[in-house]
Amino acid sequence: DFLWQSGLAGTIPSMIAYVVGSVYLYLILRNITHHGSASFIGTLAFMLNPNILYLQSTPLSELESVAFLLITIYYFLCWVQKEHPKYLVLAAFGTFASSLIRYDGWALFLALSVAIIIIGLWRKQGRQKIEANLLIYGTLGILGILLWMWWCQTIFGDFLYFQHGQYSAQAQQIHYLKAGALYAYHNFWQSFRLYGLDATETFGTGLSIAAILAIVVFYLRYRFTPITLVATILLVPFAFYIVTQYFGQSIIVVPGSGPANAPGQWFNVRYGVQMVAPFSFFIAAAIANISKVKRKDQAQRKGSGINLYPIASIVLQASLFAAIIAQMLFTTNVQGILSLDDGLYNPTCSQPIRPIQVYLDQHYNGGLILTNEYTSQLNAQDFGANFKDIIYEGSGPYWRQALANPASIAQWVVIRPGNQEDVVANQLFKHKAAFLSRYSFVLQERDGLQIFRRNDVTNLPDRPISARLIALQQLCSKY
Repeated sequence: DFLWQSGLAGTIPSMIAYVVGSVYLYLILRNITHHGSASFIGTLAFMLNPNILYLQSTPLSELESVAFLLITIYYFLCWVQKEHPKYLVLAAFGTFASSLIRYDGWALFLALSVAIIIIGLWRKQGRQKIEANLLIYGTLGILGILLWMWWCQTIFGDFLYFQHGQYSAQAQQIHYLKAGALYAYHNFWQSFRLYGLDATETFGTGLSIAAILAIVVFYLRYRFTPITLVATILLVPFAFYIVTQYFGQSIIVVPGSGPANAPGQWFNVRYGVQMVAPFSFFIAAAIANISKVKRKDQAQRKGSGINLYPIASIVLQASLFAAIIAQMLFTTNVQGILSLDDGLYNPTCSQPIRPIQVYLDQHYNGGLILTNEYTSQLNAQDFGANFKDIIYEGSGPYWRQALANPASIAQWVVIRPGNQEDVVANQLFKHKAAFLSRYSFVLQERDGLQIFRRNDVTNLPDRPISARLIALQQLCSKY
């Protein structure tokens, strides 16, 4: 319970993903460049990025997504080089896990499926061989997508609920579209610009310029080969976020990217972290390639008495390392850590302690709480409850039972009457007299959020406000 209420339960997987992702990024670099020091410095560019360091200590899913992207890429690279089916199975496992973490994994599955076909045609493999490889990869690779659809069907009665349900990203974007705040909708340039700014500011402007040049160098060096195809898959998140913004499936707002009077200047900026590992990869690959050119030139001039290669290579790598440190310090102390600022300055942190939070913190003594989580934004962690104590729209049969007969299961009800999206309020107020005969009104917040207590819930404790709730408010009030 402590791990969950403190958030550490979600931080532990992020920390593990940080280490695992770093290891696999190094393995990818070493496998392609065969240059140990360049691979190490490229990995440091990922590990020392302030946004990466913040998110690896935070219970969010970005680091896990990055880690499984890199795991997938590494084993797919091994399959491209050795053509052993076991590597294709391991790549499929990475995709399976990735697709259960974030929708980025769905784009990864599609990209690898296409890549398997391209490589098969390139190597003049027969149709049966290509189909066999697709079957080996696809059977496990698509399983996460199918499981997610099955879960939506089981809980909500609709395989595609995640796409067009009441709480889907698409439904949420409609509100922004009506308000004229969905700036990238059906606008390719804005979609490209917004995610480009997000990725650039997340990685650091100076290093991002170097990464763009490194991408050009990489493709000039390897041209169209299986290696370039594998490296291109690293850029799938960039294409994914452009496409999802264009079709109104996601929204990204970076400070200064929208109108000055826009209500929010930080929105989903953490998505830019998906490009830190790819940018780090291309920079390291470019350094390795430049070092190899110097080595080749030195070999051609062997016997001339000049041996500048070791010094030039060391200077080049030391310069990149210094640039990484300088960018880290600049981002932390001057520019600001984008993903951290999102949490500090967005409305979630700027709101004062809510009266309902305070009441439950002082008087809640257990029991199930019925609420429409989407409209109430009730956080059980704020008042020491457990997630299992909340009956919300994802609770399946308990949700349906509570809507039909709340008193049979819920000791508490938190609703927002008058809000058309609050399913609980709309359902219970159809039979308002019956509801009020079983529940007592407790209090109402300024924005209309109300809490009710079942009549048989008595002898409530009267505790002082917890130190954790006070500390949370004090932390947010500093910014």
